[in-house]
Amino acid sequence: MGNNGTKGDRGAPGPRGIKGDPGDIMKSKEAPPKITTHPPKIIFINEGVNLTLNCTAIGYPLPSVSWLKDDASLLGTQLFPERGKGTRLHFTKITYDRKGKYTCLARNSVGMASFDVKIIFKVPPKRLSLLETVAYKEYAVNLQCPVDSYPPAKVRWIKPGNTLSNGDVSVVNNTLNIRHVKEKHEGVYLCQAKNMFGSTFTALSVKVRNEGK
Repeated sequence: MGNNGTKGDRGAPGPRGIKGDPGDIMKSKEAPPKITTHPPKIIFINEGVNLTLNCTAIGYPLPSVSWLKDDASLLGTQLFPERGKGTRLHFTKITYDRKGKYTCLARNSVGMASFDVKIIFKVPPKRLSLLETVAYKEYAVNLQCPVDSYPPAKVRWIKPGNTLSNGDVSVVNNTLNIRHVKEKHEGVYLCQAKNMFGSTFTALSVKVRNEGK
Protein backbone atom coordinates (compact mmCIF):
# COMPACT_ATOMS: atom_id res chain seq x y z
CA MET A 1 0.00 0.00 0.00
CA GLY A 2 1.20 3.48 -0.74
CA ASN A 3 1.83 6.08 1.90
CA ASN A 4 -1.07 8.45 2.70
CA GLY A 5 -0.35 11.99 1.61
CA THR A 6 -0.41 14.92 3.98
CA LYS A 7 -3.77 16.77 4.09
CA GLY A 8 -3.48 20.06 2.30
CA ASP A 9 -4.51 23.50 3.53
CA ARG A 10 -8.19 24.55 3.26
CA GLY A 11 -8.88 26.33 0.05
CA ALA A 12 -10.14 29.90 -0.22
CA PRO A 13 -13.93 30.41 0.24
CA GLY A 14 -15.93 30.26 -2.95
CA PRO A 15 -17.95 33.20 -4.24
CA ARG A 16 -21.16 34.11 -2.34
CA GLY A 17 -24.35 32.90 -3.96
CA ILE A 18 -26.84 35.25 -5.53
CA LYS A 19 -29.11 36.86 -2.93
CA GLY A 20 -32.76 35.88 -3.20
CA ASP A 21 -35.40 38.39 -4.23
CA PRO A 22 -36.70 40.02 -0.99
CA GLY A 23 -39.95 40.78 -2.77
CA ASP A 24 -40.84 37.09 -2.75
CA ILE A 25 -40.45 36.97 1.02
CA MET A 26 -42.65 40.05 1.53
CA LYS A 27 -45.21 38.75 -0.89
CA SER A 28 -45.65 35.58 1.12
CA LYS A 29 -46.74 37.73 4.10
CA GLU A 30 -49.31 39.83 2.25
CA ALA A 31 -52.94 39.34 3.22
CA PRO A 32 -56.16 41.14 2.23
CA PRO A 33 -58.09 43.03 4.92
CA LYS A 34 -60.36 41.20 7.32
CA ILE A 35 -62.73 43.18 9.53
CA THR A 36 -62.40 41.94 13.10
CA THR A 37 -64.57 44.38 15.08
CA HIS A 38 -67.82 45.94 13.90
CA PRO A 39 -71.20 47.13 15.26
CA PRO A 40 -74.46 45.15 14.90
CA LYS A 41 -75.97 45.12 11.40
CA ILE A 42 -79.04 47.07 12.58
CA ILE A 43 -79.10 49.65 15.38
CA PHE A 44 -82.39 51.02 16.75
CA ILE A 45 -81.80 54.29 18.55
CA ASN A 46 -83.54 57.33 20.03
CA GLU A 47 -82.71 60.89 19.08
CA GLY A 48 -80.43 62.83 21.43
CA VAL A 49 -78.23 59.98 22.66
CA ASN A 50 -74.51 59.47 22.00
CA LEU A 51 -73.48 56.69 19.63
CA THR A 52 -70.06 55.26 18.73
CA LEU A 53 -69.45 52.80 15.90
CA ASN A 54 -66.15 50.91 16.15
CA CYS A 55 -64.52 49.18 13.20
CA THR A 56 -61.11 47.49 13.14
CA ALA A 57 -59.38 45.31 10.56
CA ILE A 58 -56.27 43.17 10.13
CA GLY A 59 -54.21 42.42 7.03
CA TYR A 60 -50.79 43.05 5.51
CA PRO A 61 -49.97 45.74 4.64
CA LEU A 62 -51.97 47.25 7.50
CA PRO A 63 -55.36 48.27 6.06
CA SER A 64 -56.70 51.80 6.13
CA VAL A 65 -60.22 51.97 7.60
CA SER A 66 -62.81 54.55 6.59
CA TRP A 67 -66.58 55.07 6.81
CA LEU A 68 -69.17 55.74 4.11
CA LYS A 69 -72.76 56.95 4.52
CA ASP A 70 -75.21 55.75 1.89
CA ASP A 71 -72.18 54.81 -0.27
CA ALA A 72 -70.67 58.33 -0.14
CA SER A 73 -67.45 59.32 1.65
CA LEU A 74 -68.01 60.46 5.21
CA LEU A 75 -65.72 63.18 6.51
CA GLY A 76 -65.87 65.35 9.58
CA THR A 77 -65.04 65.72 13.23
CA GLN A 78 -67.05 62.63 14.17
CA LEU A 79 -64.33 60.35 12.71
CA PHE A 80 -61.54 59.22 15.04
CA PRO A 81 -58.73 57.15 13.45
CA GLU A 82 -56.97 54.76 15.82
CA ARG A 83 -53.45 53.93 14.67
CA GLY A 84 -53.04 50.23 14.01
CA LYS A 85 -56.65 49.49 15.00
CA GLY A 86 -59.25 51.13 12.80
CA THR A 87 -61.59 54.09 12.93
CA ARG A 88 -64.31 55.11 15.39
CA LEU A 89 -67.38 56.94 14.15
CA HIS A 90 -68.87 58.99 16.98
CA PHE A 91 -72.14 60.94 17.17
CA THR A 92 -72.87 63.33 20.02
CA LYS A 93 -76.61 63.70 20.64
CA ILE A 94 -77.45 61.99 17.38
CA THR A 95 -80.22 63.55 15.28
CA TYR A 96 -82.81 62.06 12.94
CA ASP A 97 -80.97 63.19 9.80
CA ARG A 98 -78.21 60.68 10.64
CA LYS A 99 -80.43 57.72 9.79
CA GLY A 100 -79.31 55.50 6.93
CA LYS A 101 -76.71 52.95 5.90
CA TYR A 102 -73.12 53.25 7.12
CA THR A 103 -70.30 51.17 5.65
CA CYS A 104 -66.98 50.34 7.29
CA LEU A 105 -64.44 49.98 4.47
CA ALA A 106 -60.98 48.43 4.98
CA ARG A 107 -58.43 48.61 2.13
CA ASN A 108 -54.82 47.73 1.44
CA SER A 109 -52.75 46.96 -1.66
CA VAL A 110 -54.02 43.37 -1.72
CA GLY A 111 -57.76 43.91 -1.50
CA MET A 112 -60.67 45.31 0.49
CA ALA A 113 -63.41 44.29 2.92
CA SER A 114 -66.60 46.05 4.03
CA PHE A 115 -69.38 45.79 6.59
CA ASP A 116 -72.76 47.58 6.48
CA VAL A 117 -74.60 49.02 9.48
CA LYS A 118 -78.13 50.46 9.34
CA ILE A 119 -79.20 53.11 11.86
CA ILE A 120 -82.97 53.22 12.45
CA PHE A 121 -84.55 55.78 14.75
CA LYS A 122 -87.31 54.83 17.13
CA VAL A 123 -89.99 57.32 16.07
CA PRO A 124 -93.52 56.42 17.18
CA PRO A 125 -96.32 58.04 15.16
CA LYS A 126 -96.98 61.63 16.19
CA ARG A 127 -99.60 64.10 15.05
CA LEU A 128 -98.52 66.86 12.72
CA SER A 129 -101.72 68.91 12.66
CA LEU A 130 -105.51 68.84 12.87
CA LEU A 131 -106.84 69.24 9.36
CA GLU A 132 -110.09 70.52 7.94
CA THR A 133 -110.86 69.65 4.33
CA VAL A 134 -113.54 71.12 2.07
CA ALA A 135 -114.98 68.57 -0.38
CA TYR A 136 -117.39 69.30 -3.23
CA LYS A 137 -120.41 67.15 -4.05
CA GLU A 138 -119.92 64.54 -6.76
CA TYR A 139 -116.19 65.23 -6.88
CA ALA A 140 -113.42 63.07 -5.46
CA VAL A 141 -111.39 63.86 -2.36
CA ASN A 142 -108.32 62.15 -0.90
CA LEU A 143 -107.55 62.26 2.81
CA GLN A 144 -104.01 61.64 4.04
CA CYS A 145 -103.20 60.84 7.65
CA PRO A 146 -101.09 63.76 8.98
CA VAL A 147 -98.54 61.82 11.05
CA ASP A 148 -94.79 61.36 11.03
CA SER A 149 -93.11 58.11 12.08
CA TYR A 150 -90.23 55.75 11.42
CA PRO A 151 -90.50 53.01 10.38
CA PRO A 152 -93.51 54.23 8.35
CA ALA A 153 -96.77 53.60 10.16
CA LYS A 154 -99.65 51.45 9.01
CA VAL A 155 -102.85 53.49 8.91
CA ARG A 156 -106.44 52.49 9.71
CA TRP A 157 -109.37 54.82 8.95
CA ILE A 158 -112.52 55.16 11.07
CA LYS A 159 -115.63 57.33 10.76
CA PRO A 160 -117.48 57.15 14.08
CA GLY A 161 -121.01 55.83 13.63
CA ASN A 162 -120.47 54.92 9.97
CA THR A 163 -118.91 52.18 7.89
CA LEU A 164 -116.23 52.91 5.30
CA SER A 165 -116.73 49.70 3.35
CA ASN A 166 -119.17 50.97 0.72
CA GLY A 167 -118.22 51.34 -2.95
CA ASP A 168 -117.59 55.10 -2.81
CA VAL A 169 -114.77 54.83 -0.25
CA SER A 170 -111.46 52.98 -0.50
CA VAL A 171 -108.05 53.05 1.17
CA VAL A 172 -104.95 52.93 -1.05
CA ASN A 173 -101.42 53.34 0.37
CA ASN A 174 -102.85 54.64 3.67
CA THR A 175 -104.85 57.35 1.84
CA LEU A 176 -108.65 57.45 2.18
CA ASN A 177 -110.25 58.04 -1.22
CA ILE A 178 -113.87 59.19 -1.61
CA ARG A 179 -114.78 58.98 -5.29
CA HIS A 180 -118.18 60.73 -5.34
CA VAL A 181 -118.66 63.07 -2.39
CA LYS A 182 -122.15 63.24 -0.89
CA GLU A 183 -123.70 64.90 2.15
CA LYS A 184 -123.24 61.69 4.14
CA HIS A 185 -119.47 61.99 3.79
CA GLU A 186 -119.36 65.15 5.88
CA GLY A 187 -118.06 64.73 9.41
CA VAL A 188 -115.00 63.75 11.41
CA TYR A 189 -112.67 60.98 10.27
CA LEU A 190 -110.11 59.33 12.51
CA CYS A 191 -106.89 57.79 11.27
CA GLN A 192 -104.95 55.46 13.53
CA ALA A 193 -101.24 55.32 12.71
CA LYS A 194 -99.24 52.47 14.24
CA ASN A 195 -95.70 51.14 14.04
CA MET A 196 -93.54 48.96 16.29
CA PHE A 197 -92.87 51.84 18.68
CA GLY A 198 -96.40 53.12 19.30
CA SER A 199 -99.64 54.43 17.83
CA THR A 200 -101.75 57.59 17.74
CA PHE A 201 -105.13 58.83 16.51
CA THR A 202 -105.57 61.98 14.45
CA ALA A 203 -108.90 63.65 13.59
CA LEU A 204 -109.71 65.16 10.19
CA SER A 205 -112.84 67.21 9.58
CA VAL A 206 -114.53 67.09 6.17
CA LYS A 207 -116.98 69.85 5.15
CA VAL A 208 -119.15 69.10 2.11
CA ARG A 209 -120.10 71.99 -0.17
CA ASN A 210 -121.92 72.43 -3.44
CA GLU A 211 -119.63 73.27 -6.34
CA GLY A 212 -118.88 76.98 -6.54
CA LYS A 213 -120.14 77.76 -3.03
